Amino acid sequence: MRIRVQLAAALTVLLLVAANFVGCESSDITAPMDAQIIVRATPQTVIIDREAGETEGVSVITAQLFDAQGFPLDGIAVSFSTTAGTLATEPPPGQPPITVETNSSGTAADTLTMTLNDPAEAVVTAQSATLSNDVTVNLDVDVGNQPPDAVVTISPSGGQAIDSFVTFNASLSSDPDFDPITCYQWIISSSLPAIDPVVFQGETMSNFTESYSAEQTLTVQLRVSDVPNPGTFCNDCDAASLGCEAAASFFGAPDTVDFYEITCDPTPPVADIAGSDRTVSLSPPANGEAGLSSNSFDPEFPFSSFVDWVWTCGTAQEFRCTTPPDCGIVEPVTCTYLTTGPKTVQLRIDSQPPCTGAAIQTAADQITITVVP
Repeated sequence: MRIRVQLAAALTVLLLVAANFVGCESSDITAPMDAQIIVRATPQTVIIDREAGETEGVSVITAQLFDAQGFPLDGIAVSFSTTAGTLATEPPPGQPPITVETNSSGTAADTLTMTLNDPAEAVVTAQSATLSNDVTVNLDVDVGNQPPDAVVTISPSGGQAIDSFVTFNASLSSDPDFDPITCYQWIISSSLPAIDPVVFQGETMSNFTESYSAEQTLTVQLRVSDVPNPGTFCNDCDAASLGCEAAASFFGAPDTVDFYEITCDPTPPVADIAGSDRTVSLSPPANGEAGLSSNSFDPEFPFSSFVDWVWTCGTAQEFRCTTPPDCGIVEPVTCTYLTTGPKTVQLRIDSQPPCTGAAIQTAADQITITVVP
């Protein structure tokens, strides 16, 4: 809270100004060269409270004159001029300066009025003959509480793959009055018509993480507030009806990010037959057998689904999954050989990515089984 000039002091100075204006135009007595002049402004900073409807403010300028021995000079004509604002003694255009006579205490006074459109400071000069001095008067326009500035940061920027984390962050938001931000309101809208806008709001929602399981385009809007006691308007939010919008007057202007893309980048499965090439024995009348397993996987599972899982033994023998999406459980398998020689064993996996219209992704791996007598 700004402390202004006390009423009693202000009244005294204003009475002094009125007294000095009486008969002020008739004197032509000026200060001697060896005199001194002291200039003061009360207050030295003019405060205009725009939020309270004020459009101007005043400062009383006093000039006190003393002779070489330090005694006040009475009846001396003093003129005032300023680089900004308006003085009470300012003459009409084209007219000579209006002077003010010093009183018995050697004081002459004038009133400076400053408005919202004036510069940040005014230099007021008091002069009598060749004797002069000045004082700087500052202007402070108190605009009241200014709402904070919202800044949205999304990581990763531009877009993210489905079923991956997206971080929404408001930490770059700031307040011009350096007040703490007490409430964050996020409204995230989707391009999918079946999905309603979602509101995340609260005193602790400066950042949060979400993931999305379908391709879409997001519009992200952030508003922030510095209301000292946000109360229920910040913490109780009806996301379905966007009830938080009713409290929009508590927030500053929103920051919005459009066209944040949630995309599907199909990733193929990984086919990996456990182990490497090997040799098995064929000892008639018994058959040669090779037990096979895999370390295969699908990076997008369970959002993707297996549609085929096929082992071929290098012969007519084949093992195929018949229960998608659980194809991965049809292992291990055993290939049976009736003849000697090298056999190429292959595992092929097909999966359907979780993307609308995406093609089936395929992966394969193979080893050689050598059957010897």
